[in-house]
Amino acid sequence: MFNTLRSKYVAIGLVFSLFLFFSPHLFSDSANAQGKLIGNIFQNDGTTPVEGAVLKIRNVSTGLYYESSSSDENGHFTVVRVYEGLYVAGITTDREDFNIENLIGIKANETAEISIALDPAQEEKEKKKKKGLIGFFLSPAGIAVIVASTVAIVYGVVKLTEKEEEASPFKK
Repeated sequence: MFNTLRSKYVAIGLVFSLFLFFSPHLFSDSANAQGKLIGNIFQNDGTTPVEGAVLKIRNVSTGLYYESSSSDENGHFTVVRVYEGLYVAGITTDREDFNIENLIGIKANETAEISIALDPAQEEKEKKKKKGLIGFFLSPAGIAVIVASTVAIVYGVVKLTEKEEEASPFKK
């Protein structure tokens, strides 16, 4: 009987210990904790603010999407109630759209600050990247590959269609 009673106390003690071990995670609000993102948007010179630009961010793992209000005359924007995580970002202006190459990290209950300089030349580079193989074949190296391939194909076709002469000791 004493062993049975002792086993019950040990079992209750283990359950209570496990409960205490996991309780900080059960009662924490970290799953719902949110952060904030603030910053400024500038022209490519890095000093002229962009008014009316909108920052858009998307969480890499969950796909949650957030959008800032339009930037003010100082280029300042704010995104509030953002869940913790890594985000890709883009900026929409009245002229064009820009992608930001770096990831933005947001921590719960903290404010992240960034400054962004818009670079139209970067957008041109991205447009060239999108061309892919077409862009390569329009470059000097691509044209050289096309010419060399064409010459090799024509040479092969000519050699395959040549008639072989009959070998004869009487022909000169």
